[in-house]
Amino acid sequence: GLNSPFVLLTNHHENYDLWDSTHEWNSVRVGPHKDIARMFKESAREAGLRFGASMHPSHTTWFSPARLMSDSSGPYKGKPYDGTLTKADGKGTWWEGLDPQKLYGKPDSHLRKWNAEERLNYFVRIADFIDNYQPELLYFDHGDLPKAEAGINIAAHLYNSSTKQHGTNQAVLTIKSTRPYAIKDVERGVTDRKEEQPWQTDMCIGDWYYSENVKYKSPTSMIQMLVDIVSKNGNLLLNIPLKASGDIDQGGIDTLQEFGEWLNTNGEGIYGTRPWAALGEGNPATKGSAHHNWKNVKFTSQDIRYTCNGDTIYAFVMDWPTDGVRAKALGKNSPFISGTITKFELLGHGELPFEQKQDHLFIDTPKDP
Repeated sequence: GLNSPFVLLTNHHENYDLWDSTHEWNSVRVGPHKDIARMFKESAREAGLRFGASMHPSHTTWFSPARLMSDSSGPYKGKPYDGTLTKADGKGTWWEGLDPQKLYGKPDSHLRKWNAEERLNYFVRIADFIDNYQPELLYFDHGDLPKAEAGINIAAHLYNSSTKQHGTNQAVLTIKSTRPYAIKDVERGVTDRKEEQPWQTDMCIGDWYYSENVKYKSPTSMIQMLVDIVSKNGNLLLNIPLKASGDIDQGGIDTLQEFGEWLNTNGEGIYGTRPWAALGEGNPATKGSAHHNWKNVKFTSQDIRYTCNGDTIYAFVMDWPTDGVRAKALGKNSPFISGTITKFELLGHGELPFEQKQDHLFIDTPKDP
């Protein structure tokens, strides 16, 4: 959709920033010497997309206590890892002038909460990103806003900056829990019910990072997940892993092309829609609302999901029916609908014959997709 966010993983738990950051370990100063976030934002704008960024602020525990250890065998046995290095150790090396403890954290940082100076530095760092890159979506891989008052101040700065720029707040912030000041994100999982408040799933077609040995999920399963999520008032943030060159491999391209072709035909029932009064019929897909609960989900033609836009209802049959569709929620006696249905269309095909009976709506569908 033209307003969908194009999201870049701007900082992962290794604490390296992919923008021209106030944090010295960044992609302009170290590595490719490029402002990758700026490149992604410009590409998003050229395509008419919103720009989003994900932040993963757990570097002090991600590398701990391993960063302070050493190999237990082999030629480097007993040689300390980088987590013990200091800025002075860099003299004469490629990283001279950089402080490893600003990358990995101080030796005791995994044993305590961040101090006031560390929290202030983190706020300044992310606020500077908000000011210079104006993300419409800011994703925190964190149970709540990170780093105590630093996270609260970041959220306020994001919302206030967006309001100043647009007149009303257009920014979204996501965390891994339900809070009144942010959108809940369910990692690799969905809810089993229609949620009153918007929410999000982040899912990958394979793994979070690129690997030649990972088998990608089928486009059909990803489409089914998208439909299930949207019918429950959610949003799908789909991760496409990139190769070291920044390219998408052929499997990722094929997945995106098939996904895009489906949306070109059926996007009317996704973009700009709201959940309908009835959630759906058949398999609820998951139990509860837990992370990583989307596993081996199977749908049949008995499973239906609904969205709506005004007086138009969209019924998504989750597998191709061989003997027509019987939608109970659209019957004359259904508590979810009043009046009679006057027309039924198959998107990309045209009108279909149907009969609205007392206990269901029967749609005579084509035998083949």
